[in-house]
Amino acid sequence: MRTTTKISICCLLLSSCFLGGIFADSISSFTRQKVLDFMTERVKLKDESVDAAVKGIEEIQKATMAELEANALDYEQEKCILESLYFMEIYDRSVTDENRKEMREKMRTLMERNFKCIDSRDEGKISEWLYQVCGDVTSYYMTRSIAATFHYGMKVKSMYESAVKINPVMPQGNVSLGNWYFFAPGIFGGSNKKAERCYKNAVKGAEQSGVPGEKFIAYEYLSQLYFEEEKDSLYKEMFSKFKSLGIGVREVEIAENCNANGYSFYQYMRNKSAIDKELPESEKDDADKKKS
Repeated sequence: MRTTTKISICCLLLSSCFLGGIFADSISSFTRQKVLDFMTERVKLKDESVDAAVKGIEEIQKATMAELEANALDYEQEKCILESLYFMEIYDRSVTDENRKEMREKMRTLMERNFKCIDSRDEGKISEWLYQVCGDVTSYYMTRSIAATFHYGMKVKSMYESAVKINPVMPQGNVSLGNWYFFAPGIFGGSNKKAERCYKNAVKGAEQSGVPGEKFIAYEYLSQLYFEEEKDSLYKEMFSKFKSLGIGVREVEIAENCNANGYSFYQYMRNKSAIDKELPESEKDDADKKKS
């Protein structure tokens, strides 16, 4: 056999092992596509009423979960990812003072299941999306609980770091990690410079993927960081890209109105979630009371 032929075959075999081993995906292409599709659908649903949006999410969930078992590579992991994504979107739209305790208990159940799912797998068999939703669900759970925030805050950061370690330009992972750096006190590692780096990575990844929903969050948060830092030309450039997507029009208008009145969408979100207000004792669970 000619030397060049031997080399070619050897390279082919090595590349096959490399792609099939190190780069073997931990979740199915079915779930990965459903997640990417939902990144855009959830933005489009921002323009619907609460009832219509929740109904739309429930319909997507029902259709997706009906096909999941037949398509999944790791059914338990993919179920955790999808159910977490769908519930967070429902929670974000429909949580009220009256139902918060019940919905937070559901969030805690998802959080604990996600942690268990991660802990029962080798690192190479965990998707960046499982790390991502675990960080997000935990972040929702700890909101308005000082004790839970102290207990889980750094763990949330580590989840996002694990997600972007797998995919350094993952839009959702970089936006979430950027938000962590933006909101965290400096003594714990908060930094606008680090947040900007993450948001830029998110923009890069979103423009590579071409997914409108990923572009939406990446442009939105980088524009608001530039607004906060009074970098007017960069803010206008990024906000123009954000607005030109033509989706999530209601949220675009809210952000635009906030900026026109001198404050960023970050502050709007803080006010909306009442993140600076501690949970009433009646809404705290046993874990909160043990940690406080």
